[in-house]
Amino acid sequence: MFTFILGELDQKPRYLANMRTREVHDLQKVTGRCHIDRIKMKQEFRSLDAARLEQLDFCAHCLKSEY
Repeated sequence: MFTFILGELDQKPRYLANMRTREVHDLQKVTGRCHIDRIKMKQEFRSLDAARLEQLDFCAHCLKSEY
């Protein structure tokens, strides 16, 4: 049980939100159209469910399958 929890803490966040536009991106599926390098106000999430709790929009380029 503890191994699973500690293993989760070691993981890098998979999702990055632009808090100015309120849009979340999947860092494993980023495209050039996501413009990740331009995000200044950001928040990281380990799961998409956590990002959903913040009522963020999904990026149409890297999270189109989640629509």
